[in-house]
Amino acid sequence: MGGGVSSLPAEVSLAEAKELAGAKWQPAWEEKFAEAKISRDEALRCWTEASRGADGPASKGAGPPDERKKKKSATAKALWQKGVAKVGWIAHAKARAAAIERAQRAGISEQLYEKLHGVDRSGVAEALDFSAIIAEKRGQHLPGTREWVFEAVMRWRTDPEAAKLFWLVGGGGTGKSVAAAELLARLLDKENVAAWHFCKHTEPARSAPATLLRSLAGMLCATVDGFEEALREGGGGDNATDKVDELFQALIAEPLQNVGAPRGADDALVLIVDALDELPRDALQPVLSLLATELKTLPPWIKLVVTSRDEAQIKSAMSGYTPSELRVDEARNRQDVRAYLTVLAKEH
Repeated sequence: MGGGVSSLPAEVSLAEAKELAGAKWQPAWEEKFAEAKISRDEALRCWTEASRGADGPASKGAGPPDERKKKKSATAKALWQKGVAKVGWIAHAKARAAAIERAQRAGISEQLYEKLHGVDRSGVAEALDFSAIIAEKRGQHLPGTREWVFEAVMRWRTDPEAAKLFWLVGGGGTGKSVAAAELLARLLDKENVAAWHFCKHTEPARSAPATLLRSLAGMLCATVDGFEEALREGGGGDNATDKVDELFQALIAEPLQNVGAPRGADDALVLIVDALDELPRDALQPVLSLLATELKTLPPWIKLVVTSRDEAQIKSAMSGYTPSELRVDEARNRQDVRAYLTVLAKEH
């Protein structure tokens, strides 16, 4: 076998399997790996069985050398593929179970998770999975805190005369993303949220404007009846332009306008975009321009919650909206601190 078998990890990737097989690796096995990993023990067993089946007594002396070589190759390939398929299926099932569990900690039901990520919408609109960061941030929320934020959003959501956008602003470390994650879970619980996006400066590719819009559209396919049909009929998913305003119209605004209103402006569905300030620098201005100029094209039963730091570029673009601030020195924040200390005192 190839070197380094004892140092391989518990799960073996395609590259590691090649190392395991060494010079005996057969390219035909590669296509069966897909993205699955198999256990080191299973890889060893598959290779051992493949070698035994290829070199066993039944194969010796059966036909000319070239024919025996072909039979060995076919037998080894079949045994390896069988083992990889079996373990790959198990790995897939385990990964799916872990994803569902993580989604549920984020407040996303299994049924909704399947609608979001279990349907192939590639080439049209594909929803990104933010379950991990949402579950992490929810885990940091202390019950009883930030209630004023949630109550303010609930009043705004059901006020048909309220602004189209609710802007939560605060300095670093004031808990904007924690509040956004908990807010999302509460809205999900009542089926009052349509889509969400959590920006991270460490993952710029996931927050490029086109990726962000396609992800929101993918979520709307799962949460708004008739949206996917309207998107496909309008050809929005085929739009390859790099102009953000045109993408917004094709992927979001026009399909929503062509869907029969599922509710009124006094019971709006909410879109959440967290941490605008963590967008890549080249992506921030186009997204801010959308918020400033294109929100009015959305139907009255859709509203948007955004969070950001108090940055000059964002404040300038969002000057038409009154922010709700998270400040460490304000009375409401001091109340949250008292609630936190009370919980600590009870625990100790």
